[in-house]
Amino acid sequence: QETQIHFSNHHLSHVLSSLKYSPWENDTLLVSCDGGGDGAQYSAYHFDGKTLKTLWGGDNTLFSEMHNAGASIGLAYAYATQHTGFIPNRHEGKLTGLAAFGKPVVKDTILSHFEITDDGKIQSDLDGKDGLEKQLAAIFDGLSREDVSASIQVATEELVVRWVEKLASLNPTRYISMSGGVFSNVRLNQKVAEIQGVEEVFIFPAMGDEGLPVGNCVNYLIEKQGLENLERQYLSHAFLGHPFKGEDLVNEALHKGFKVELSETPAEDAAKLLAEGQAGAIFHGAMEMGPRALGARSILASPEQREINDSINKRLQRTEFMPFAPYVLPEDASDVFNIDEKNRYACQFMTITTDVNEKWREQIPAVVHVDGTARPQIIEREDNWLYHDTLKAFKTISGFPCLVNTSFNAHEEPIINSPVEALTALKDDRVDFLLCEKGLIFQS
Repeated sequence: QETQIHFSNHHLSHVLSSLKYSPWENDTLLVSCDGGGDGAQYSAYHFDGKTLKTLWGGDNTLFSEMHNAGASIGLAYAYATQHTGFIPNRHEGKLTGLAAFGKPVVKDTILSHFEITDDGKIQSDLDGKDGLEKQLAAIFDGLSREDVSASIQVATEELVVRWVEKLASLNPTRYISMSGGVFSNVRLNQKVAEIQGVEEVFIFPAMGDEGLPVGNCVNYLIEKQGLENLERQYLSHAFLGHPFKGEDLVNEALHKGFKVELSETPAEDAAKLLAEGQAGAIFHGAMEMGPRALGARSILASPEQREINDSINKRLQRTEFMPFAPYVLPEDASDVFNIDEKNRYACQFMTITTDVNEKWREQIPAVVHVDGTARPQIIEREDNWLYHDTLKAFKTISGFPCLVNTSFNAHEEPIINSPVEALTALKDDRVDFLLCEKGLIFQS
């Protein structure tokens, strides 16, 4: 059988993944930013409804425009992660959480090495990766990890926001679509959404390199059938893994001797346990695409007590500085969080932080960060009925409109996928029970 090999530029693939699921007809600015790929760290495109115009970065040729890696804010964030003793390209989220505990004392010093040109490009007086790493080491020398985190976080926010503002001033822009690993930074994404004149933002849920296969396929389709024939669509959910069933988990549990309680009302049964202070994990359907647990493989708990964070982190052997993320029903989203038409789409995939409305901050401390923000997820019933109904029942019992959602995995391990992995976690006392559509499972 004949095999075709198709090459796609790294940053173009990032952007095309977000274009595919951006619902807007025109006036769309698409940006990508990461630690580097195909010789570039940034790209920007503009979609007017008919054509996709390259503003900066990669087109369909590989290595078309080599960027100076010294101008990469993504690499700068990675070097800051390394400087604070964490693992670069893995623990950047820890710095995002730590930033709220520090002061951005060297933010301006960092930014003094970056420049945004009149045509919307980011340049630096630092020479390559080595120059960037060496300069940052000198800048960070003697600082606490909290102040390093705050400095690189605020510098990243200000640089990227100014970059996007410059691009938007040069091109008709009402909507912004983001991709690339830097946009896993949920606090940054909130700042982008707050840019004046922006009506809505979207971040592709698999914003890192794990999302490139989607963009690669979109690129192939565009080359074969034309951009005008690309079917663009609203992304309703990210449950795209292998579709396990509740009976798969139950059968494996019975085989291994776990206690299984079959039920016609599993959501209500789980909600009662959660309201009593237990922590359970939901195992439902296909695993999520991307880095966020979105209710297919999530640990659930009440948001009422801040201490639940420490308890669960201890059981999972995690060291975290961010609070757990909440999920919320559509009808409660704007009452609890500062969610509007700008960020509602992004909030389906937990890719953006929002301010928590004042009246709820003290009532749900387990999901509120020290800066008053949270990273909420809105769940529609048709996308995951078990996840939705568990929260609805919990709200009825407790009066709280959200539940803790943290990824179902131990420290440095992948998110749980299979029934065997879920049961192993239960056996290891990571959670008190498992929830699936067939009922609840406990240790024997």
